[in-house]
Amino acid sequence: MFYTPPPRDLDALPVRINLLSDTQTRPTAAMREAMARAEVGDEQIGDDPTVNLLCERVAELLGKEAAVFMPSGTMCNVAATLVHCRPGEEILAHETAHIVAREGGAHAALGGFQIMPLSGADGQFSPGTLRKALHPRSRYQPPQTVVSVEQTANIGGGTIWKKAALDEIVQIAKTAGMATHMDGARLLNACVATGISARDMTAGWDSAWIDFSKGLGAPIGGAIAGSRAFIDEVWRWKQRLGGSMRQAGICAAACVHALDHHVDRLAEDHANARALARGLSQISGLEVQEPETNLVFFKPVRSKTKFWQMIGRGTRLCENLFGPGQHKTHFLIFDHWMNFEYFDQRYQPAEPKQSKSLPQRVFEARVAPQRGELRAPKNPGCTRCGTSRPEGPPRMSTSCRVASGPTLTWSGRSDA
Repeated sequence: MFYTPPPRDLDALPVRINLLSDTQTRPTAAMREAMARAEVGDEQIGDDPTVNLLCERVAELLGKEAAVFMPSGTMCNVAATLVHCRPGEEILAHETAHIVAREGGAHAALGGFQIMPLSGADGQFSPGTLRKALHPRSRYQPPQTVVSVEQTANIGGGTIWKKAALDEIVQIAKTAGMATHMDGARLLNACVATGISARDMTAGWDSAWIDFSKGLGAPIGGAIAGSRAFIDEVWRWKQRLGGSMRQAGICAAACVHALDHHVDRLAEDHANARALARGLSQISGLEVQEPETNLVFFKPVRSKTKFWQMIGRGTRLCENLFGPGQHKTHFLIFDHWMNFEYFDQRYQPAEPKQSKSLPQRVFEARVAPQRGELRAPKNPGCTRCGTSRPEGPPRMSTSCRVASGPTLTWSGRSDA
């Protein structure tokens, strides 16, 4: 299986520190209380007051005419491009942007759009790079209709687009007759770090959205804003994509609570990220990127560092690999709702405690007690084909020369 996430291993070692992503946030007690008390209605007919309140708040925050609540940030991006573009048209975005690298090819699959990847350091392309990528209208080339940026640039290291660069990109796009779209999954991180309001940061952009399920700590949701005509079309695609909900006020209440109580605390995440980066930079063999917001990127050189042993058990990191032969960039994302319940065994030190597989648990719970054995037999062998097995408890096998399919047929004595 390639696409289904594996279930959580209940026997895995507990995580003490989870730096996988700010998507690991959990609702606070106060947020859960706000959700429980939310006034709700039917969102699909405009009758959910909490959803309506959230949309008004986001539209005001981003300085747009209207906004719509969406289940996810991916749906915000997909719905926006489906409104801005027609099949066969081209979107210009950085080569590491989420719409290129993290949304499963949805824009091509659902809209038939081509995305031109633009290069640039730290997840950002320059205005000059954008100018060079533009081409005159021709029947030989796809119409270029949208320019998209990601604020902050996630895979670029959580870097912040400068306001002057954003303004220049808007001007270039408008001159070329193109629409502009801002993926603002971590827009408020950029606003807190720079002191620039979200309204000013998104000024001139035809569409922009913010995510609530990352550093803001809500369990679900994003909201996209733009002109009333744009949002009207987004609603059509929201319905088509299955994102139009019913009593969504329970979820929207978490987002309203986040806007009221969690935005300022993003500054704490940034301070923690800087402190971590200072510590990591003192480890020989680690190349650490100076964080601008809440993401810490580094490149370990295994031959020069004992980092893998130093971080210890119970620490979860995230790893990106951009292609065969490329350097691996490991990154840690700080948020103040740190979750400690996941563990990636890749980062265990030498000789960690091994979790028990399902066959092992079955043997210890059912087979061993019936045979009076408190531990697995030594040097077990298959009772059907005689194949010898290494020391250890009986386990499922598909290699028996007689039986077909998995079988628990190992035999032996504990004192053998």
